[in-house]
Amino acid sequence: IISSVSAHSHSKTISHDMECAVARAFSSARSAFHLVRETLSEKSHKNYSKSTCGVPLIDPDTDSGSWTGYHNASEINGRYNQFREGFVFSNGQLFDVNLEGHNEVREGNELECITEKSHPGINFEEDMEELFHLMHNVVADGVLKAIERRLSLPPLYFHDQLGPTKSSSQWHTKRYIIDTGRGNVEQNAQCEPKNDNPESQSGNGVDIFLPVHTDPSLISVVILDRPGVNSNAMGLEVFSSNKSEKIQENVFDNCTWQELPNHGHGVAIIFVGSVLSYLTKGQIFPAVKHRVVDWRIKTKDDDGCCICGSREERMAVTLFVRPHGNALMKTLPSPDLNTGKKMSNNPPTFSAWNSRVAKNYMKKN
Repeated sequence: IISSVSAHSHSKTISHDMECAVARAFSSARSAFHLVRETLSEKSHKNYSKSTCGVPLIDPDTDSGSWTGYHNASEINGRYNQFREGFVFSNGQLFDVNLEGHNEVREGNELECITEKSHPGINFEEDMEELFHLMHNVVADGVLKAIERRLSLPPLYFHDQLGPTKSSSQWHTKRYIIDTGRGNVEQNAQCEPKNDNPESQSGNGVDIFLPVHTDPSLISVVILDRPGVNSNAMGLEVFSSNKSEKIQENVFDNCTWQELPNHGHGVAIIFVGSVLSYLTKGQIFPAVKHRVVDWRIKTKDDDGCCICGSREERMAVTLFVRPHGNALMKTLPSPDLNTGKKMSNNPPTFSAWNSRVAKNYMKKN
């Protein structure tokens, strides 16, 4: 662990080989986004019963907890996707994108493992499968085992009682698409909020491009697309009530938001989700509230006026480690939890619980 903002959100380093797998996956995703957007620009994205480039197009009227396919950046896909397009994978499902002849032009600062020799032809499905293996089987499994030890649970409790999570989790690669008319101020422009949706702004006027929420997961794993390990987290902030920890914080309405300290291919950010919080009755592992705000670098001119640089591309992959649909959402049998005298005799299944959460996810602003 290289840093921690609270007891419930951590960053973990990733080995060089794993970092290369992450870089390859982001490279494939970027090429796929370009191809899909180019194809969709030539026709209407209204017929959700069809696919494009072999990719299923997500119907926003279906259960978001089971989505697999592509969605564009639009409020029709829920308030959390107003500024994000994405490839979503649920319950072990994968799909391919035919990228023959569409390899992206690689920049000079890419990792050495991203070369024509080591990655001669992009295979989207293989790269996504390798990325999922890294995030789930390596990172998430290790974190869940640590949580089992912390709660004095039997080894492999999450796998045996709530899994297999490999075939029930959801994950996605999403890229921010921000219209210049909705906050994308050009380089060296005055840094005034231009987002005309008041509900997407905080009390101090900063643009919010991913509203505050907790994840419907046991834990979530987040990796941002930048080589290596970099400072800050491109606007990814967590709510904190501990004002003694100062990283990069905004305070308004007696709330404290802190930007996470690191991001990149070499960093896996871990969030406690609302499922684990529910199973622990909000004790020890409460869910992490987080959001994404404008990530442009801000400076001041000679007159003290705020100046913003250009907004860099922001792409991230997130894994939501979820129980199996039939798993019972009952309090974990940990001696460290104060369960009280009453225990529910009829806990909901994860499927029933998650369907309620999905309705909130799809609310419009």
